[in-house]
Amino acid sequence: RIHSLLKPKGVFILSTACLKEKKNGVRIMMWILHKMKIIPKTTFYKKSELEKLLINNNFEIIQLALISNVPEYLIVS
Repeated sequence: RIHSLLKPKGVFILSTACLKEKKNGVRIMMWILHKMKIIPKTTFYKKSELEKLLINNNFEIIQLALISNVPEYLIVS
């Protein structure tokens, strides 16, 4: 879907927490909120899984930077 929204040679900037990297309070809280039917089911990723997902969907990763200890990453592709 993102490809259809981008102009040719467009840039996709993504900031996301890779909550599958390590157990933390945010991940546990999201699981509880889902069980309480407050938020929808959420898929958690490791950084390597997210990179693979982008590459497999024809994105070129231009830059990737760790921006918080959650861990949260900024990805430019």
